[in-house]
Amino acid sequence: GLEDVHRGIKSAHSWRVEHNTDNSTGTRMNVNNCEILDYHNLPILVAVTKSKPVDAIIEAYRCGQRIFGENYVKELVDKANDPSIVELCPNIKWHFIGHLQKSNVNKLINVPNMCVVQTIHNASLADTVNQRWTSSNQLQVMIQVNTSMEEAK
Repeated sequence: GLEDVHRGIKSAHSWRVEHNTDNSTGTRMNVNNCEILDYHNLPILVAVTKSKPVDAIIEAYRCGQRIFGENYVKELVDKANDPSIVELCPNIKWHFIGHLQKSNVNKLINVPNMCVVQTIHNASLADTVNQRWTSSNQLQVMIQVNTSMEEAK
């Protein structure tokens, strides 16, 4: 299961969770380029839900996955508020992994179990998120830095 995978991963260069629609083999995980590690230095596995149905998210949750990422604010809002996910996945944690526009910040900060925003790309957006986040829970953010100084990035 996922616990065995977590125990054996030091760094995963690529991974994916596949959901078979025929349900013959359920959910399976492919992890490539891994090294063995001790149990206390675990990477965080974010299962990306882009274009995945609610049933697939619930199945992954039942298998032990707790952290899920979504690329689009509307999809994240819909999935995080889905009655089945709310009822059957009480400890789910959501990461937003897409391009965040300032106009969508209010929608994003109201997502139940919102945990991490991985795509803060400028100071103005960071300030907006910081000002509007009112939950007592801590919101983690990842800052995107343009180290090449290319204007297109």
